[in-house]
Amino acid sequence: MLLQAFWRAAGLSGEAVVNGGKPISRECDSGPLSIVFDGTSSSGNAALVAFIGGDQHLQYQTLMVNIYHCVFERMPFKDEEL
Repeated sequence: MLLQAFWRAAGLSGEAVVNGGKPISRECDSGPLSIVFDGTSSSGNAALVAFIGGDQHLQYQTLMVNIYHCVFERMPFKDEEL
């Protein structure tokens, strides 16, 4: 959780469109992010809003499903107890 918009203190605001950068998993060709927006509220509550799209979405969707199953299959409770 962001406590302050450190980029605003540097006079920055806007959006970034990226190709994902370096992959965070060997199953993926690039990093997950496609576009990031400054979502800081008018009262100064810091927020960055990021989206995964295109090929990155397809690759990371599969990765996240696999991670989900790996984690929740080892949990000591059932889904209906969540």
